[in-house]
Amino acid sequence: MGEVAGLPAGVELRALAGRDDLAACLEVQQAVWGDDPRELVPPIVLEATLRAGGLLGGACDAAGRLLGFVYGMPAIREGRPAHWSHLMAVRPEARRLGLGLALKQWQRAHLQEQGIERAYWSYDPLLAGNAHLNLNLLGARVVEYVEEMYGGEVQGTAGSDRFIVEWMLAAPAGTAPPAPGEVVGLETAALPDVPRVGVAVPKDFSALAGGDPVLAGRWRAATRRAFTHYLDGGYRVAGFRRGDPPLYVLEAGV
Repeated sequence: MGEVAGLPAGVELRALAGRDDLAACLEVQQAVWGDDPRELVPPIVLEATLRAGGLLGGACDAAGRLLGFVYGMPAIREGRPAHWSHLMAVRPEARRLGLGLALKQWQRAHLQEQGIERAYWSYDPLLAGNAHLNLNLLGARVVEYVEEMYGGEVQGTAGSDRFIVEWMLAAPAGTAPPAPGEVVGLETAALPDVPRVGVAVPKDFSALAGGDPVLAGRWRAATRRAFTHYLDGGYRVAGFRRGDPPLYVLEAGV
């Protein structure tokens, strides 16, 4: 799989392997997350994962420079083979080029060639762009909310709460759900038990966490309270709506 419709001219998707490719993966991670070793997957681990049947694919420009990559490993979920997609990273200057979606499509095609039907990964529910990609464009569904999944290993994000999603690889893209009856926001006191409720998130949580960590922490606490209340109460995440504010829609008893 090389050229993909909608990608910038000259960008190629390909499998990554070998010292130069793995070193480039580390460089991309450092460009995205900095140099904290707790947040980086080193080449030695990438190499071991590939030899264990993992998958590593990248998007390269016309000069061969790695712009972004997707990386995952074999998994067992509910007693059946699956894939755990551990991370996807795109250089800051290469964002908004459609590389994230293209890399996931590359990943899906190669997993299906292996006979894999499902992939899983975690993402921060406060990242609106990731929510749109995962739920709307790919059609993945939220199956679990995990508080502090990585403890204090993830820096500058007001905690490491995560949604875990399941991606049925043959499923179509998702669609935005109907508007909720009520919306829970940063200042909401009582959580309404209505058939369809919205849980608002910031438009740009990464910028917020970098500029106002106190406010970012308030958003984390407020959304954690809402998600745990509704998901423990039998609601499910029906989807994600972009807008002002962006929000998740949760539905009761579905």
